[in-house]
Amino acid sequence: MLRHPPPFPILINYRASSWTVKKDNLALALMRHRSRVRGITLRRPYTNIEKFFTALSYPFPELESLEICPPNDRGRALVLPATSHPDAYPSATSLVELALTLRVAHIARPEASLLTNLQRMSCLRRLELNVVEWPNINPTRTYPPASAGDVVSLSKLTHLLFSGHRLYLQALVVGLAAPSLQHLDAEVCGYPHGFPGPIPHLCKFICDTECQFTTVRLGLSYTKFRFYACTGPQSDDNPPFRITRLNPVSLEEMGQELSRPLSTVEELIVAWDVEKLQTEGRIQTNQWRGFCYHVPQVKMVRVSATLALDVAHSFQQEGGEPIPNLLPTLERVERGNGQDAL
Repeated sequence: MLRHPPPFPILINYRASSWTVKKDNLALALMRHRSRVRGITLRRPYTNIEKFFTALSYPFPELESLEICPPNDRGRALVLPATSHPDAYPSATSLVELALTLRVAHIARPEASLLTNLQRMSCLRRLELNVVEWPNINPTRTYPPASAGDVVSLSKLTHLLFSGHRLYLQALVVGLAAPSLQHLDAEVCGYPHGFPGPIPHLCKFICDTECQFTTVRLGLSYTKFRFYACTGPQSDDNPPFRITRLNPVSLEEMGQELSRPLSTVEELIVAWDVEKLQTEGRIQTNQWRGFCYHVPQVKMVRVSATLALDVAHSFQQEGGEPIPNLLPTLERVERGNGQDAL
């Protein structure tokens, strides 16, 4: 059958299949018909995934979807950098979807490996990256804005999904532009002790898409921060823009960095960790006020019943007078559903 196959497209899907030598040899044999392979999905553990990497180093001119995401299997994830050599990924100029689980080497720099290969994928619409190890990057290192000639522009990219270390994400988005982005899901971790740091390049990356938010949901606790934003009718199940941080962030800084897309928000949903609010309420209130200055069009604030009074008081000065220019279009504060943001 493999010697004289009919000329139909080939899809190789190893999403849930159990490992056998026979099945892997069959997939490798099909990969030799590179001009007809349209999709490759490798989403399970492998005994010898290096064979697949070798097979993928050749051109696949018709490849539209590539997924290399072995679950819970760090040892067999794709290692970066595989050097910035152009054969680190298949030569697939028609690639539309790319999903990778990366085990980042300590010297990895996305601007020297991943971005080099993304530059050749002008048709890419969906990019999913899961970085399972932390890069050995100085946590105090800063990334200057890339010059226009150094930015990799993926003009058709609409979906970006990232899970991994903050510093790797920062280094990635500083050299990436996606003006058509419609969906962002970033689950960002950091060092467990100190150096939480802001995420300015990610915020700039969002601002450069020229999106305008209508609804924002904030979930604040001692160890986690969640930011959900919608650009149209609210979608509780799948908000288009979602950022999850496992370290605290400065609400005031984030509001400033996202001030342009936040300027059109009309509904704000807020949830705080109640215990944290009681012990450090003043700090949280100050951060909250700083954020509110960047959402001047908000008409409604929705919070859980336990927090409604605290939020209402945050709009007032010590004498009970309203704070000037803080949420000037606010019409009401609603109780309920605020806790859902957590």
